[in-house]
Amino acid sequence: MNVMYELPKEALKCQSSVVTIGIFDGVHLGHQRIINEIIESASQDGSESVVMTFDPHPEELILSKSPPFLLPLSERIRLIESTGVSLMIISDFTRQIADISAEEFVRNILVDRLRIRKICVGYDYSFGKDRAGGIDLLRELGQVCDFETDIIPPVRINNEIVSSTKIRYCIAQGKIAQANDMLGRKHTIKMVVVHGDKRGRILGYPTANCLCKDDILLPCVGVYAVLVWMDNIQYNGMANIGYCPTFRGEELRIEVHLLDFQGDLYDKELSVTFIDRIRDERVFDSIEELLEQLKEDEKISRRMLECNVAQ
Repeated sequence: MNVMYELPKEALKCQSSVVTIGIFDGVHLGHQRIINEIIESASQDGSESVVMTFDPHPEELILSKSPPFLLPLSERIRLIESTGVSLMIISDFTRQIADISAEEFVRNILVDRLRIRKICVGYDYSFGKDRAGGIDLLRELGQVCDFETDIIPPVRINNEIVSSTKIRYCIAQGKIAQANDMLGRKHTIKMVVVHGDKRGRILGYPTANCLCKDDILLPCVGVYAVLVWMDNIQYNGMANIGYCPTFRGEELRIEVHLLDFQGDLYDKELSVTFIDRIRDERVFDSIEELLEQLKEDEKISRRMLECNVAQ
């Protein structure tokens, strides 16, 4: 896959292209359906399959804040490349881009520069200044400028429409299994191990105190069954996201315990995959009570991870 980090200033050298446009945060099952459609359509006549996206998120410029990401840009690129797309265009979202009218965007960028034969978008797609353009305008301009508009129906799981917004909600609520079903894979966050207070060693459950490498959405406070990749080796584990209330902690921490592992983790990069939530964080009356709960958490985590392998 070729990657362009700006809009082409001249027309692409291909004869024609099949294009989709969006942020594609999560590259979830709905996104995958659209991307697969442009690849299949482009293959019918040798057109180029093109995914166009923006960085930073348009809401960062327009609203001065954007929703927390499910994936860093590097992972979005990797996952989109794995689908077989031939070209990905990552445009800087500037005030100049934001002020382009919907019709000008179609004529000047999609038609003149990308040479589109077809555009594939979701049922709720909107674009252009103040998001004034929509599916009706695309169809109207397609008749004038000779391109097709293909509206891809949403993917539904358990009668819920798959969307980045819904997946963020599920992760923020600790509904990890539901979020993973919509993603079509497991929610994974890259982290770096830093020095902590070493209390876990005393309890017999040494934990890696972690910092996220990217500004990615964390699950809500609680204890989770996780899979951890380190140095290309996978480990079973448990993760606690919370404030360590038993020890009167005040800062949010991410602590990961690798089951059946002994060794030094400091400064290691971990890829932590969240399988499911075990329980909420709570205050314990004694260290002994906490230790008993950790033993129970380990049993539950092992069962969850065994079920995950069986699936």
